[in-house]
Amino acid sequence: MVRMQLSGGYNLNLAGKPSLGITELLKVPSLISVKAIDLHGIKPLMKVKVGDKVKAGDVLFLNKANHKVKVVAPFDGTVKEVKRGDRRVLLEVIIDVDGKQSESQFKSKSVDDISEKDLMDHLLDTGSWPFFRQYPYNVVADPELRPRDIYVETLCNEPHVPDMNYVLQDQKEAFEKGIALLKKLTPGNVYTGLANTEIEIPKWMRSVKGTTPVYTNNIYPAGEASVQSYNVAPIKKNEVIWHINAQDLIAIVNLLESGKLDYSRVMTVAGSCVDKPQYIKTYVGSAVKVVTKDGVSYGENRYISGGIFTGTTIEKDGYLGFYGHSLHVIEEGLNREFLPFQRPGFEKASFSRVFLSTFFGPDTFVQTSSQMGEERACIACSHCEEVCPVDIKPQFLFKSLLAEDYAMGEALGVKDCSLCGLCTYVCPSKIDLDDIISSAQKFLHKEG
Repeated sequence: MVRMQLSGGYNLNLAGKPSLGITELLKVPSLISVKAIDLHGIKPLMKVKVGDKVKAGDVLFLNKANHKVKVVAPFDGTVKEVKRGDRRVLLEVIIDVDGKQSESQFKSKSVDDISEKDLMDHLLDTGSWPFFRQYPYNVVADPELRPRDIYVETLCNEPHVPDMNYVLQDQKEAFEKGIALLKKLTPGNVYTGLANTEIEIPKWMRSVKGTTPVYTNNIYPAGEASVQSYNVAPIKKNEVIWHINAQDLIAIVNLLESGKLDYSRVMTVAGSCVDKPQYIKTYVGSAVKVVTKDGVSYGENRYISGGIFTGTTIEKDGYLGFYGHSLHVIEEGLNREFLPFQRPGFEKASFSRVFLSTFFGPDTFVQTSSQMGEERACIACSHCEEVCPVDIKPQFLFKSLLAEDYAMGEALGVKDCSLCGLCTYVCPSKIDLDDIISSAQKFLHKEG
């Protein structure tokens, strides 16, 4: 057991919290997307083209750098579209689903008896490998390496993402089998995150054999693997750690035992513009129109796959991301206020306490996409440093990165940044610190 007291972090109380109780939307979708753009560190080598027939488990694309890493079709169907962006970067592969999933295209395996080599081969052959990600840089894990430790995401503090304590309450047996699998992949510890003060719904999670619980104050982003690693056992030179979402781990266990791909997940549909915020059970890569069937508010809205801080903007006729276990719908901040700083701001969230909402505000706040101003010079307010969960100084770091002084950036902790997005949110100068640091991490990873 490890106790971690996070010094930074911030909890934003957003309106549109999903109600408990899971609505199942497990009818096989007519269209499904495999988001290549979410698989950081993979350079796709296409194995299919538009019009090709595929079965569940067929390879859609490989990683050019390592052909062992495959991404497969989750259902039987026809490749409807291969979307590309700038410089022909692969964005996603959309499959017109036949309404079924092939049975037992992979052989079932015994969780207890499988060896490390057989487990690795099975994960690679079935396309399950991309569910493992690696720090530094939060890229798809390198199968040629072995992690010092593995972190299982069981504590999610980001607003309105699925509460793993709730989702996992009836998954004890599968979760314990998943931990046994992870122990075969690392000589180190398997960490799980638990809240210090809140009573977990599945009490069994406190004493899962083979895990090292990390107890922490329940503040965002204390549940992130990179934050826990930094505070519990920092990554040294030439070391890597892996992390995997608890639901993805259970899906791998289901695949091993049944031989059938399991892309079903419990997700949340939340945000102030959602008519019925709720938990749903659906499939990775489902269409937005399917998961928002209960309606959203009329007007210009922003759709975010994943968390409000870490998610990616998608179109209302788009698809959920590969790792995005939630969909947030908030209002686009297109309207400008007249003299906003002369208003008391009872309804506005404010980290810097400039509005009276600090004393008389509501329990939850309606957030829009408005930045409430335009980017300007850094004023060295240190707000970003206050919320940083890994004790770096973003106001110095981003300046060195803008100057392309990457050696100084590494000394200031660019690799340690968890990209939680809090520094960007609290910055009064509207500087997109998160994007600057993320771009630098991609560059450093590319350059090796």
